[in-house]
Amino acid sequence: MWLLDIEGEAAVAGRVPMGPHQGVRRCRTLLCGRLNGVPVAVTGDYMGEISIRTVASSENTITFSARPAHTFTGHFLGVEDLAITTVAGREVLLSSGTDGAVHLWDPEDTRGARRPVPFAGAIAGLAVATLTSPEPGRGRHLVVAGDTAGNWGVTCMGSGRPVHGTPPRREGEVTGVATAVLPVAGTPRPLGVVCSTDQSIRLMDLETGEAVGRPFGGIVESMGTRCEWTAVTAGSLAGRSVVVGAATGHYRRHRYNTLYVFAAEDWSDTAARETLVEPLFGTVSGHRGPIPCVTLGTVGGRDILVTGSADGHVRVWDGSTFERSAPPLETGSASVLDLWLGELRGREVILAVCGDGTLRRWDARTFESLGEPVAAHTGEARGVGVAVGEHGPVVVTTGLDGLVRTWDPATWNEYGPVHPLLHPGTALDCAGPTVMVASGVTLVRLDLDGPPG
Repeated sequence: MWLLDIEGEAAVAGRVPMGPHQGVRRCRTLLCGRLNGVPVAVTGDYMGEISIRTVASSENTITFSARPAHTFTGHFLGVEDLAITTVAGREVLLSSGTDGAVHLWDPEDTRGARRPVPFAGAIAGLAVATLTSPEPGRGRHLVVAGDTAGNWGVTCMGSGRPVHGTPPRREGEVTGVATAVLPVAGTPRPLGVVCSTDQSIRLMDLETGEAVGRPFGGIVESMGTRCEWTAVTAGSLAGRSVVVGAATGHYRRHRYNTLYVFAAEDWSDTAARETLVEPLFGTVSGHRGPIPCVTLGTVGGRDILVTGSADGHVRVWDGSTFERSAPPLETGSASVLDLWLGELRGREVILAVCGDGTLRRWDARTFESLGEPVAAHTGEARGVGVAVGEHGPVVVTTGLDGLVRTWDPATWNEYGPVHPLLHPGTALDCAGPTVMVASGVTLVRLDLDGPPG
């Protein structure tokens, strides 16, 4: 093997003497260099563990220290590559794994190993919650994610450490994840909201990890009726605290796709929750296919609800009356798989990614199309969000082609390099310049900083 003389004089050939350093035998990657002026050898093994050791050099060999100075664990599978780089004036270690994840490590972080939240199935949805703090610099971002095996958990975006989790369940696939600040016992609390195919919606306090109230759903199974949740969102509509669930099911021989809007002044009081609409026999969604995405927001001082469906339509609803606010926004025959609603470069817009790999956009006030569809992915486009980098907002998409792409909202050209994933990208959410992407059983973090290209 070839080794680089860490004193910087020449590249020399030699072998690593194993001696008592049995742990090194498991390594699959080796990097020699300097961290904070100290010569080090960094190893990554097939179990995903990264070790940093100080080294001493001789004429044609290097010798590891007896024990690692630091050990980091963040990859589900083996470590594929390692690099040392400088970010914001600090030397950091960059690692990529065969799980498709890329991690950035601070070698001065002495807290030891960190382990990601384990998922038994492919991650089906994720959402980022921002926890504020009265102390400067003490706020943090939490990532709530759920998988196709029915598990869901909460991890810290900054450290990657698991914060809360639920016992493994096999009751149904998680199909929707959202975060919102909702009233609990008279106090606004940051909650994670998860729906699944077991016909339930569950709430968790993100700061304590405790369940808030009992699971609820409002779906009646009788007289041939059966229904499953396909998406969920939460927040405020017309001054009321709401949880909105999209459902698809059958009533006798008829298939229906509908919305439930639940409201409560205290979400811990299960009995006080009420349904604002009568989905089965009253207000129905008008969609002819399942509804995999739903979001809410305020446009022009008016609360609206936006749904996307496999029938190729985006529909907009008034947040007070739940009546349709506009004709359906059409995508042709392409299924709508994710939505984003908000302000982008001074204009309120609706973004949608579709089953034909395109990114589509409309003005949220006039509902006019804002140009031709953007060919974002070669397979289904499954996630869309907006990150705020050093140079302003950036639209981010991911899809089943296993890529994460960024787009300049001024020109709708690609903003920067393509980020490959090991597994298909199935969901994403953003917090500032940081993007969290679901890729198989892995949460992948990407930090967008620097100019395009």
